[in-house]
Amino acid sequence: MYITFISMIAFWERVRSQLTAEYRQSDLCRAIDVTTSKMTNWIRFDRIPTADYAVKIGTALGVSVEWLVTGEELDLDEYDAMGIHNRRLQCIVSALPSLSERQLTIIELIVQESRPQKA
Repeated sequence: MYITFISMIAFWERVRSQLTAEYRQSDLCRAIDVTTSKMTNWIRFDRIPTADYAVKIGTALGVSVEWLVTGEELDLDEYDAMGIHNRRLQCIVSALPSLSERQLTIIELIVQESRPQKA
């Protein structure tokens, strides 16, 4: 649980690092179509937003969700080595902001089911 808490704090620190005097939190809220109070609550209560909002935040800030969540960039060459093509992955990632909450939930379930089970 401690690691998760640190990750949430780091997520919002990385978001803040991308904000400027010209592009403030209120501008980001408008860009992702969320109220300032909702984002303030995410930050205040150390909550990482749902996947669709995290993608929107990354897109609005011009950074990857991978970087927002982990602090590291997604290495697409590594995925190529595993047989996943960049275009296909980029197509999927670019479609995420337009998906409904139900569609995102289905994708999350598929991802969870595809992960190896721990013994």
